[in-house]
Amino acid sequence: MTSIWFSFTLGCAVLAAVTMLGAWWIALKTGGAEQARAKRVARIAWWGVAAITACAVAISVRTRPDLVLSFADDPRRTLAAVVATAGLIGVKLWDRKETELLTFFASASYLVGILMSA
Repeated sequence: MTSIWFSFTLGCAVLAAVTMLGAWWIALKTGGAEQARAKRVARIAWWGVAAITACAVAISVRTRPDLVLSFADDPRRTLAAVVATAGLIGVKLWDRKETELLTFFASASYLVGILMSA
């Protein structure tokens, strides 16, 4: 039963992350009212990505208690977690600076980190 919820959670995470990435792309390529709407969508999606990622981590640790210890065995997992976390934090930090390009790349690095961890 847990695998169903895990799959559902990851599906929601991907949806939110792709929404966030797409919205930052639109914000990067447009201006004015369109850019403001895209940023609003991206900022809302960020909260969804952060919450769903936290849920996915909790479900993963509950399903596989040895998961945390496996990070020491495979440095790629540690790198993936660092890239995803840095991307998620980077989105918030670069958004405050109003630098759409860096915010877009931070959003993309979150997705790269998640894909690396698969």
